[in-house]
Amino acid sequence: MKIADIYYVYIFLIYSVTNSLIIGNRDIHIGKDTSNYYNFYYAISSGYTYQGFSDPIFILLAKIAVYLGLKSKSFLVIVSFLSSFILLLSCYIIMKRVIEKKIYITSLVVIMLNLLFLSPFYWGAQLNIIRAGLSIPLIFLSIHFFSANNKFSGAFFAVLASLIHITNIQFVILFFVFSFFNEKGYRKFENLYLKFYFFIIVGYLTGINRMISNVISLSAFGADQYNSYLTYDNNASNIYEAGIRYDFAFFTILFVSLLYISKKRLNSKYFNNFFYYSTITTIPFFLIGYIPFSDRLLSTFWMLIPLLLIFFIYTFVRPRYLLHYSLPLFSIFLFINYYFSISSYMY
Repeated sequence: MKIADIYYVYIFLIYSVTNSLIIGNRDIHIGKDTSNYYNFYYAISSGYTYQGFSDPIFILLAKIAVYLGLKSKSFLVIVSFLSSFILLLSCYIIMKRVIEKKIYITSLVVIMLNLLFLSPFYWGAQLNIIRAGLSIPLIFLSIHFFSANNKFSGAFFAVLASLIHITNIQFVILFFVFSFFNEKGYRKFENLYLKFYFFIIVGYLTGINRMISNVISLSAFGADQYNSYLTYDNNASNIYEAGIRYDFAFFTILFVSLLYISKKRLNSKYFNNFFYYSTITTIPFFLIGYIPFSDRLLSTFWMLIPLLLIFFIYTFVRPRYLLHYSLPLFSIFLFINYYFSISSYMY
């Protein structure tokens, strides 16, 4: 590891420790799911055994914390630290691979840290969907390694993420399918994928996908899991707007479009693959994104948005002026934060 890399690791450690001490010690009433994780940790500490093969590494992490005699808040601090630190590290690894001139990495890291701090998706992963928050950075690493044609490491991190949060198994399947067929016919399959991706978006917006899914099982994409969230709160169906979410769809399409423009301008094999593996994470939403809490199907892609914006700006702006564009970027994220804070995302 180079000295510069160690320098950034120290920064990420300080950021993550500070952040986790604040978030992990939150009151039980802050965050819709916080009480559920308190109950989960109490159940583990009481010797309750969870049946079935569901989130075994997350359960193991809780058992280790119990064995060490830690309280519920200490467990949340640990989870918050791990998710934040691995997220920053994974974004840095991807950024280093994409940005050719390493001299500009410092400016980009500063922008990234601030964008993450302003991102409602980052805070949602820290406060509510903490299992997903811990597993999503591992999906980022999986995307990185698959994009670099390191399939073994990509598969390892995708499976590891699934063992933390079982719904990530959908990405394991989709990543392998894309990797297999893309290897067989590079350009031809990419064109086919883009057409498929376009049609499932149209199918979602027109309601066709919903009609098709009424006659097939959705369990492979985790629909049963998301529907089960409603049992936590009898009023959830009244609080959360289900059905076709045009706001979520067009918001996602906007950043997919920016990512596609960046792909064209950067014109590298790695970023070309990065585009496809990143958009794969939105496929479950466009297939079954009318179920309750459908925003959670987009959590992985939305967590990538700070990185996507940095790459988009980087492709159009002279690198030495990157910091000059930080204020407009921060303003955009303040607006996004405001919109999602008053919407149902935080539930």
